[in-house]
Amino acid sequence: MKVIRPFGPSIGMFKLEPSIFKTLNKDCEHVTKADNFSKYDYSKGLIGQIKLQARFSDLALHEVEKYFVNTAKKFARDVFNAEISLKIQDAWYNRTRQPREYNPEHIHPQSLLTSVGYLALPKGFEKLKDHPSEMDRGGGLELFHGENLNFSHTKNTIFPVVKDFFVFPAYLRHAVHPMPKSITGERRSFSINFINTSE
Repeated sequence: MKVIRPFGPSIGMFKLEPSIFKTLNKDCEHVTKADNFSKYDYSKGLIGQIKLQARFSDLALHEVEKYFVNTAKKFARDVFNAEISLKIQDAWYNRTRQPREYNPEHIHPQSLLTSVGYLALPKGFEKLKDHPSEMDRGGGLELFHGENLNFSHTKNTIFPVVKDFFVFPAYLRHAVHPMPKSITGERRSFSINFINTSE
């Protein structure tokens, strides 16, 4: 695990194991397939302005649950020295394929920890971090904390690569702005919320 500390709250960065990566990509395609999507559609329960947002299938969730719970517990233990019992509250995929799709700034107030992982990114995505204009840097994971004051760092943008997985406190504000028109292709991510069961 790599720990990112751009401001108060820390972010844990992990790499997905190949078997987990394969399982989630396969499941993502299954639950967003036209014949299946109505069963797994999660768009009405989320703030994201993304057409394809779907819950994990029960089969996939069962297969990956232990891995992700242990990863989140490692983050809590290594960063905050906290031994806690966690379980997955909800888990879903975001398939951003249309221009202007985005996820507005938000938190997950009913959760203890949240997370974002990356299953696919468009060709040329890695070059976005070099763009000087904020308008051309959409698609990254935007993190916000604290008041916007002099000599205070309140925003951090992470430009992930495929298989990156980030865990952070659920109160940390985060967003994804639309990708620039020059970038076409799919940005496929997933999110998992965790709750504390030891209270």
